[in-house]
Amino acid sequence: SAGIAVRQLIEVSPRKIGQVIHGVPVVDYRRLSPADNTLLIAAVGADGARAMIWDALDKRGYRMGADALFVA
Repeated sequence: SAGIAVRQLIEVSPRKIGQVIHGVPVVDYRRLSPADNTLLIAAVGADGARAMIWDALDKRGYRMGADALFVA
């Protein structure tokens, strides 16, 4: 309703990758596209997952606070 489109759900759990949730594909965090003027919001609660995801984001040129935010 706010006009925000969710293009992908990024996941670290192999059992969730490949699913579609509310019409949005769930993809492996290691297959992220390079930063492209979109905002990635990460709601990460699993122990150690934040570091794994940040490493993948950093390698693809994401900047914390500009291109990516952790909200959990």
